[in-house]
Amino acid sequence: MAALRLYLAAFAGWGLAWCGAWEIARAVGPRGEPGETLWWIGVKLLVWVAPALWLARRDGLGLGFARPRWAVVAVWAAGVVVALAVRATWFGTRWVPPSLELSLFNALVVSPLVEELVFRGYLMPRLARAWTPHTANLAAAFAFAAAHLPGRIYQGRPVELLDLLVYVALGLLFGLAALRSRSTWGAVVLHVVNNVGSLGAR
Repeated sequence: MAALRLYLAAFAGWGLAWCGAWEIARAVGPRGEPGETLWWIGVKLLVWVAPALWLARRDGLGLGFARPRWAVVAVWAAGVVVALAVRATWFGTRWVPPSLELSLFNALVVSPLVEELVFRGYLMPRLARAWTPHTANLAAAFAFAAAHLPGRIYQGRPVELLDLLVYVALGLLFGLAALRSRSTWGAVVLHVVNNVGSLGAR
């Protein structure tokens, strides 16, 4: 029960701060590049990373950035590459993003590191102290999915059940990669590979 209360409190606090950041960005935030990307990098460090680092230190967690089992990471990454190849073949999407900009640094470096630090580095291991690892992974995956919804809403993009399910599935996949590789780096690598394909599809 204590773990559930912690989960709900952390989720509510992070969610309110994240929505607040979107409200501020919409009202007075920078417009255009590179200001907009730099704004969101700063917000992620302040809203997501700083609290996770503080909570991890308080709870005695190391965030899971141990040396991973790279063979396992490679197998998982290869699976994602195959999936991207199938999608590119069937739907004619790009393999890689069409341009190299600061926003790519955010999508391919900052976002995977920040999100995996928070969800697979801190939240999942913390919940796994009270729940089974797979239950903790499921809870972290739902939090990961929900964290992506404010951005879609504030950008005026439709939010459908399929979007939520895709984010949950990705969260589960990243969590399994972290569990199997015994390191948060496994989730980071998979997240980067997925984001390369996602940007290429645009």
